[in-house]
Amino acid sequence: MIKKRNDKIKLIIFDLDGTALDTDLYVVLNHVHLCEKYLDGKIFPLSTLIQFSGPALADTFDEYYPNIDKKALTDDFRDFSLKYTCKYSRLYDHEIEVLEKLKEAGYYLAILTTKKKEPTGIVLHHFGLDKYFSMAVSLEDVNKIKPDPEGVYKIMERFKVNSDEIAIIGDSLTDYLAGKNANIMTLFTTWGLKKVPENIKPDYFVNTYKDIEEVFLDEWKECN
Repeated sequence: MIKKRNDKIKLIIFDLDGTALDTDLYVVLNHVHLCEKYLDGKIFPLSTLIQFSGPALADTFDEYYPNIDKKALTDDFRDFSLKYTCKYSRLYDHEIEVLEKLKEAGYYLAILTTKKKEPTGIVLHHFGLDKYFSMAVSLEDVNKIKPDPEGVYKIMERFKVNSDEIAIIGDSLTDYLAGKNANIMTLFTTWGLKKVPENIKPDYFVNTYKDIEEVFLDEWKECN
């Protein structure tokens, strides 16, 4: 029998890219594609490309692709995404096992992402994650994206829970700040290639999905 370790928490919100799905390779390849097409093959360092997962795409384009038509960039990024996200992404070790246990224990699970609705739905279905996540809030669902807490509040309203009954798990500063701005429990993943921001103080750092299990679950096994 799987039981909640923290009876107060009812809802766990996951970021998508870099948290519910390992998309590091996909993000890098998408931007390599854009660099080759729009920057005459100038490729950003891997350490820079990895950081493009998390912030709003428009902000990344403004900073790293100045004077390039933003609609053309967005259209190309979207086309690559629809073709290759599933091919170049993967689930994390022990992820399905832990999600199964969280659902069995009675937690509500939701996704909060800056990815657009169509590719979000495609990857959740492809990897079987729509079985576990009862709600997905994507780019078109909010007026203000993370770190604004609007998406968190939208999910709170759907599940009729209070701020002290929610946790958020993410791999970027925007996820962490969205949680802090909504005054909810924060977990920060350290399993990706991105650098952990300095001076953040989440309630928990988690290095694997088994660490998430440790935070939220007790497993009682009957002894024969």
